Amino acid sequence: MNKHDEDYTGVLKVLQQAPDESIDSISIDRAIHNGRGRIRRRRVLGGLAVVGVVGAAAFAAPPLVDTFRDSPVAGQGPAQVQPFGVWGREFDIGTGGGFQAVSYTTASRFQVIGLTTAAEPSHDGPIGDVTLLAPGLRPKSTTGTKLPDIAGRPAVLVSSDDSGTKIVWQYADDAWGTVMLYNTPENPVERARQVAEGIHRRATPVPVKVPFTAPRRLLADDLDVVMVRFPFVTPDASQLIEVTLGKTEPDATTGPGVPRFGVLRPGKNWKGSTKVNGRPATVDDIGATISGLGSGFAATITADRLPKMVDVAAGITLISDPSDPTKGTDEPLR
Repeated sequence: MNKHDEDYTGVLKVLQQAPDESIDSISIDRAIHNGRGRIRRRRVLGGLAVVGVVGAAAFAAPPLVDTFRDSPVAGQGPAQVQPFGVWGREFDIGTGGGFQAVSYTTASRFQVIGLTTAAEPSHDGPIGDVTLLAPGLRPKSTTGTKLPDIAGRPAVLVSSDDSGTKIVWQYADDAWGTVMLYNTPENPVERARQVAEGIHRRATPVPVKVPFTAPRRLLADDLDVVMVRFPFVTPDASQLIEVTLGKTEPDATTGPGVPRFGVLRPGKNWKGSTKVNGRPATVDDIGATISGLGSGFAATITADRLPKMVDVAAGITLISDPSDPTKGTDEPLR
């Protein structure tokens, strides 16, 4: 199996870890292993390809999950970590190495940019992702072959083989980023370095909003939005816009009974296999997709053992045009 063929594998499912583990000692490798095989969205959504950390519709999203194979560890302990805001895009990216951004994921401990080289990505073409860790966190491994500095700061080639090319670099004081490229046979190391050179942290984050709301009354009181995934820069209305819930900070974790949900435009051939409240739908033990939000959009949810999962999906309401990132809300739980 290619890495980029793996579905979302629950990269933050750390509730499956021992309860006394801190955020600094979480093994994301183990989270990936524990979650693998749980999310089967391709089957649910028919013609859609939904892969990556929080998924994407109507195109093959970059394999964001692989960036986290090395757990972030605190530089000087939790007190030194400077978390990002979940509702702000902290970074801009250029077109270094011939790559362009297609998706963006925000979270307090990291932000992830999905990459492709084409307007219509495929599993056969070059794809990748950039992960920016919050200051005070760094990749577990920063050793390897030294590369030319990036903006006067160290850069290291960690690995480059048939499975992909990975570099890490320091983008600011005590702040690290990772570039991972796949299916890139021509000059992958230099192209990864060029991608990193094009990353810049903004002086002021761009506000992030989502075009939907979901019923808070059906969700546990201690859950809040800990991760947001959205199309980058000029949204394509067919792409998935999704939030992931987790325990309220400082835990910032997800696990059994904790959902990811959002809106998308299903594939042309998708008709559903059942109905929910008279709306075409597909429902199984880990997720549901329910059409009928208007403008061709459907609500979608992935959740493991979440009570009233289908009710949550049925309660999702489209409140603004998904193609306009300036509209929507940063308080989707109502």
